[in-house]
Amino acid sequence: MSSGERTVILITGGNGMIGNAIKEVVERDADHKLQTMNWVFATRADAHLTSYEETKKMFEKYRPTHVIHLAAKVGGFFDNINNNLEFFRQNMIMNDNVLNCAYEIKVKKVVSCSRLLQYFLPKSSKLSPNIIFQYNFVITKEIQMSSGERTVILITGGNGMIGNAIKEVVERDADHKLQTMNWVFATRADAHLTSYEETKKMFEKYRPTHVIHLAAKVGGFFDNINNNLEFFRQNMIMNDNVLNCAYEIKVKKVVSCSSTCIYPDNCTYPVDEKMIHLGPPHNSNLGYAYAKRMLDVLNQLYSRDHGCIFTSVVPCNVFGPHDNFSVESGHSVPALIHKCYLAKMSKTALIVNGTGKPQRQYIYSLDLAQLILWVLFNYNEVNPINLTTDEKDEITVDELTRCIAEALQFEGPVLFNATKPEGAIKRTTSNAKLRRHLKGFQFTPFKKAIQETVDWFITNYDNARK
Repeated sequence: MSSGERTVILITGGNGMIGNAIKEVVERDADHKLQTMNWVFATRADAHLTSYEETKKMFEKYRPTHVIHLAAKVGGFFDNINNNLEFFRQNMIMNDNVLNCAYEIKVKKVVSCSRLLQYFLPKSSKLSPNIIFQYNFVITKEIQMSSGERTVILITGGNGMIGNAIKEVVERDADHKLQTMNWVFATRADAHLTSYEETKKMFEKYRPTHVIHLAAKVGGFFDNINNNLEFFRQNMIMNDNVLNCAYEIKVKKVVSCSSTCIYPDNCTYPVDEKMIHLGPPHNSNLGYAYAKRMLDVLNQLYSRDHGCIFTSVVPCNVFGPHDNFSVESGHSVPALIHKCYLAKMSKTALIVNGTGKPQRQYIYSLDLAQLILWVLFNYNEVNPINLTTDEKDEITVDELTRCIAEALQFEGPVLFNATKPEGAIKRTTSNAKLRRHLKGFQFTPFKKAIQETVDWFITNYDNARK
């Protein structure tokens, strides 16, 4: 720092123990270098950091060049045990507000205070503990739904691929049991779920008894790589708003949709539900994956602190009608369908990013919709459940591409650009837990599901998301 450089250091939680210690160090500085800088020891009188508006006003007022972020909801052992959910929610909100405001006004550096957790790896130490989120808050109480009971099921992201698939399953219900319930397929016109006020108004308007939470900021491989921060922030905010509103109006059950990308990148296969928190996910979708992992943490804490039946399902790669077929931001199946369609129309080669070697399991949206409804009415654990096809159904991206080409009757060359990055080479997921509950469930044959998706895309080409 040059002598003429403006330096304003903002300390959040400035009147706490560490803040006061920093103040004393500054005052004792024998060389007086620290005292030439502007130090702002912020307190609650400056801003409640759980309020984005107040946090932003504070940052705009002081225009710090550097930030030491100490503020946090803290407590002792029993306080944490009794209020885990609030510790999680309030600290997540404060951290997000402070870091986002720091980014917006171009703060040069932020140092945040956390706990030091040491992981002893087998290569460097004899100690190799498993750090596992313990699943011991299982809810076994069945949901009783008598014929006269009011049932309102709110689906967030109701006009997306899975929302439309659920709508089709409800309409096809031969016994008409599902049709006796009130289904609300919510869209952005109902609420922007990143706004707590709008989310709360929607919940108060419909007063749902059950919620299927599908809404999310989603995207393909390159979209995730380029926007990891926004995927994390937006999904964390949406999830927190939806679950907190569900708790406040006493929703009986919430089923949230996660993804197999939450599983650790380096682990043994197949992965199962107990392995979610055993290591970091693949770096390509770090933001999205961690936000989805936090759904599980929120579910566990709402269960522990309030007895809520909030759970999550973990599907493998989903595809089907009403997907996002964008070549740039779509997931692998819809993006490849659109790419192959364009190659056929232009009579050029189909060029696929990567080597074609990564292996994946794929589930048809109509199959997933049926399974989500089964979870809503029959699965009464808080612990997540994988909704994936069988391990033997895992295929390579090369095989997927050939299948799509066959469905589109594309006869041109298929070329793989190995210079382009690709995701995890393997993500085999166990559905043993699902099979214990639903031994006889039959998944739609993959080629049939691909053909139906291709046919829908061609028929709805002008209006499809792309």
